[in-house]
Amino acid sequence: MNELEKQNKAGEADGGGRKSNGLGRLTGTWSEEEFREFEENMEHFSELDDLTAP
Repeated sequence: MNELEKQNKAGEADGGGRKSNGLGRLTGTWSEEEFREFEENMEHFSELDDLTAP
């Protein structure tokens, strides 16, 4: 089993004993342009939140 398979194993804890979904390994992998594009694409979700908030 390689390291990625080990990290993806269901319920595996991180080094601190907490459960991890494995997303931490993606930290810092986006360029500034990719991040800006992501932020722009997510804006409509906050608009939906505003419409459905009590």
